[in-house]
Amino acid sequence: MKNIYALVGLLVLLSFSNVGWGQSIITNAATNITANGATLNATASGLDVGKTYYVEYYYGPAGDLLQNNIKSDDVSGVTTANFPLLTDVELSSNTEYFFTAYLFEDTDTPPFYNYIGSGSEMSFTTEVVLTGISTNAATNITINGATLNATASGLDVGKSYYVEYYYGPAGDLLQNYIKSNNISGVTTADFPLITDAELFSNTEYFFTAYLYEAIATPPFGNYIGGGGELSFITASPLSVTLYNPLQDDSNVTINPLLQLTFNQDVEFIDPLAEYKILLRQGGATIDEFIVSPGFKDGNLVFDGNLMVSDRLNITPYSTLAVGTEYHVIIPSGLVKSFVSEETFTGITSSTGWRFTTVANPVWANGYPLTRNVSPISVEFVGQVDKIGTCYYVVTDNNTEPTIAQIKAGQDATGSPASYASGSVAIETASAEFNDAIDVSDHELYDAETTYYVYAVTTDDVNSLDSEIGITSFTTLERIAPITSFDPIDGANDVSILAKVVITFDEPVRMTNGTIIDDTNVASLILFNLNPANPVDFTASIDDEKQVITITPNVPLNENSGYDITILAVEDYFDNEQLSSSKASFNTTNVVVWNGNQSSVWTVNQNWDGNFNPGSSVHIPYADGGVPITNMPIISTDITVGHISIESGASLEIENTGSLIINETLTMGSSTTGAGNASIIDNGSTSINVDPSKVSIQQAIMSSTRGYHLSSPVVGATKSNMGVDNAIYVFDNPTDSWPKLGDNDVLSIGRGYGLYTSVDIEFKGALNQSSSYSVPLTRTDGEGYGWNLVGNPYTAAIDWNQIALGHKVNINNAYWVFLNDPSNYGLYATYSSGGGGTNGLDNLIPTHQAYYVKVNLGETIGSLTMPKSALSPNNKSILKSAPVEFTRVKLAGVNGDYIDETILSFTEDAEDYIDMYDAEKRFTNYKNYLELFFYEESNSFAIDCKKSIYDGLIVPIGYKVSNTGAYSIRRQSIDNILDDYEVYLEDKYLDGQFINLREQSEYNFESDKIGKIVDRFALHFSSVGVVTGIDGNENKLINIYAHDSSIYINGDNLIKQLYEVYTIDGKRVKQGYLMNNGLNTINLREKGLFIVRVTIGSMLITEKVLLR
Repeated sequence: MKNIYALVGLLVLLSFSNVGWGQSIITNAATNITANGATLNATASGLDVGKTYYVEYYYGPAGDLLQNNIKSDDVSGVTTANFPLLTDVELSSNTEYFFTAYLFEDTDTPPFYNYIGSGSEMSFTTEVVLTGISTNAATNITINGATLNATASGLDVGKSYYVEYYYGPAGDLLQNYIKSNNISGVTTADFPLITDAELFSNTEYFFTAYLYEAIATPPFGNYIGGGGELSFITASPLSVTLYNPLQDDSNVTINPLLQLTFNQDVEFIDPLAEYKILLRQGGATIDEFIVSPGFKDGNLVFDGNLMVSDRLNITPYSTLAVGTEYHVIIPSGLVKSFVSEETFTGITSSTGWRFTTVANPVWANGYPLTRNVSPISVEFVGQVDKIGTCYYVVTDNNTEPTIAQIKAGQDATGSPASYASGSVAIETASAEFNDAIDVSDHELYDAETTYYVYAVTTDDVNSLDSEIGITSFTTLERIAPITSFDPIDGANDVSILAKVVITFDEPVRMTNGTIIDDTNVASLILFNLNPANPVDFTASIDDEKQVITITPNVPLNENSGYDITILAVEDYFDNEQLSSSKASFNTTNVVVWNGNQSSVWTVNQNWDGNFNPGSSVHIPYADGGVPITNMPIISTDITVGHISIESGASLEIENTGSLIINETLTMGSSTTGAGNASIIDNGSTSINVDPSKVSIQQAIMSSTRGYHLSSPVVGATKSNMGVDNAIYVFDNPTDSWPKLGDNDVLSIGRGYGLYTSVDIEFKGALNQSSSYSVPLTRTDGEGYGWNLVGNPYTAAIDWNQIALGHKVNINNAYWVFLNDPSNYGLYATYSSGGGGTNGLDNLIPTHQAYYVKVNLGETIGSLTMPKSALSPNNKSILKSAPVEFTRVKLAGVNGDYIDETILSFTEDAEDYIDMYDAEKRFTNYKNYLELFFYEESNSFAIDCKKSIYDGLIVPIGYKVSNTGAYSIRRQSIDNILDDYEVYLEDKYLDGQFINLREQSEYNFESDKIGKIVDRFALHFSSVGVVTGIDGNENKLINIYAHDSSIYINGDNLIKQLYEVYTIDGKRVKQGYLMNNGLNTINLREKGLFIVRVTIGSMLITEKVLLR
């Protein structure tokens, strides 16, 4: 390689130096070659030991001038010398370099050197080094940023380099980008760079570093390579993850350790001022914990007493008060995150960390208590809201011991409790715990004595005491039930209609523990006519299980002895009778009515035996199974001993007669057959009897059904009637049923609702006034006009015999709630103008309550019930009467559930609403199809009209609670001439007419519930004679109109032409009739029209008015 510098040196040497020709220099191979340097070598020989020498090297890359120059140190005193010299500039790796060595003598005069000579040119190649970059872990991670790191190596010192980072959240592209500054002149470099986008906290991010060589021309960077992908997770915001005690905890110990657990390690800041953590109660500070420069409160530490932890512990200095609310205040900035140095914002609100200390144990409502009292033990039961121990003592007085005395097992005097004491472990909070108190020591515990139990509980955690709980128990009597009989044992002169009543002084059951009820009570009873003839009887027991009533199924024999025995029973405390209980009695000597000749009381042939004044008498309903036709009538003054009137039998007292009863009056009752006994008293006070000896019976069918009753005596109450459930009175102003007290007196003439499981017995003075008037009210919006009244007499009342003047401002109708099993809950209605529905007639039985209604527009009314309306009572539950009315009776039918309605015709009625129309009273029971006539928005059980006429149409409504299949049944068409056909129209089925004379029942489906008033109507059509029609066409035909419909009725009408004209001759409709029978033609127009029907060769014409 040509060396320009060697040439220059040679010229200088030739011009200025004297060359020692024995001196020479040899260029040697380079050593210690690296990627960016090497040691250059040369050897000089033939040197003068008295002179000084040095060497200069010139070097450079292949293909370039040797511009780089280095000079060695001076060497002297030797003839041969080596000159190794390290290159002084950083070389490029994997590059060939050339170099030459030049030898000089050092002189003292300018130019201060003599060039001697040079060695040959040599070369070397630097080592190969790969340039690359590695991605390093991120540092300085915070909640929203981090420093990304990478290291580049193998760099060319003569070049510039930079790094680009790409980063992004996990699962996303690395879209965020940052670029470093350029770096040059080094072979290795770090590139730390802070993210420039705000990151999400507690989120994983990935990043990669890419190395570029910076160049001066576009694209201004040559891509070298990328490092691996690494990730980091940003720090979570500093927060509290757990408060101990929990926020609003209400059961905190009074010596708590207060703890805050953070989501990361924290440390105290190095404070520049004083900080205080406060424990407060309301507005008062209880404890304070100070952190200030150089000081930290000793009760304020991290877990393990470390400098850094995720849990801060605060220990109060004082014991906290019981059942008190506290809160903690922590200033902002006192604590910071050890990771991100984020400061804790603190707790500054009184509701931020709030808790309440544990309260004293509290007894649950109703505790302590005692239960399962037996002759030998009592169960003591408690329940509190904390686990612990319950202490109790038993005393015989109500002086309360102290808590300390109870725990010591002492009474209020400090002496050991005489009866019992103990303790019970409470293992579960808010659950029952119990202990058995032994009371079997009869020397210690007296029977039927009250003892007091005082108890206190102490919780296990804080040793807090509850209030003293007090309960008591009464030791059980140890006496078996006592039995009493009515009639009493040995009684004489007992009525042959008497019932036997066995009463116990406490509830009883069978000795094997079986509950006694109406199905098994008879098995305990032996009832015999002396000496050993069993009596046929029915027995029942009341709901209280204390009273057994024995009712002979036929009257007892007169002047006979009877024995009654009831087997041993026990009370509900297992006190068992040792033997059966027995009683005997004798019936009175009676004269029995037979009515063989007449109804005259004083005719001896009417009696079995001779009646004498003062004799006891019995009036039966039948003689030998045949009802007696002639019931007795008293027209003179009569005195008897006992008198019994069998159910269905009657006694009438004319106003000229009187009856003195020296002993008892017994009137029978039956739920079937003839009904209740009757006394028709036509005088003012014809009957003289001791009220205490009156027994008027009312049989009850079932304890599950309601009854509407009234009283025939003065002073009747729930207690003296024997009702064992409840009695209610209907209050019209409030439309409610207030309950009567046990001793509230039933008002005469008022009706009452009641439930009872036993037969009723009325005792007291008979109602004998000539009349009873009951005031009535109407309260619209509440009870409307409904009032519940009742028959006050001992005989039936004939509604038709109550004069209209006695029915002031009320409908001439009454309603009865039915309680027979076949129609329970339904209302029957009777109107003087139309008769009765659902079996009701004009006779109101004894003891029967019934509804009357004050007319619309009136606020008051009255009903007077006179003796003049009395009639023999031949029923107890409603019974049909002979038909005396012109009427149509229909029934709504749903299986066995039937409800009736009546359309009646009477000259006294009006075609508009009047007193003979009886409103429909709907039931609350859902099984019925309730049928009614519907006019002027009113629903009528009985609709009375003045007369029948051609074309009469009466709408029919019905009410159902369920959709489904139903029927309308023709019950009867009474006293209506055959000249009138009666049709039922179903408007939902166009042209559907049912001739009720020919078809008794119509079945239909109802897809609606509630009251439906637009579906059915009743049509009356009389058929006139049309003359001039030959042969088979000489039939009856009737043309009439109602509202907007024209009706044509007759035989042989199918396909016959009809035409409708206006009065001025314009035809408005024509067509062909489709039915033999009733046809309907509907028109929108109103006014007078001419209807023409062509039958064969004949034309029939009729004028009609459409309204």
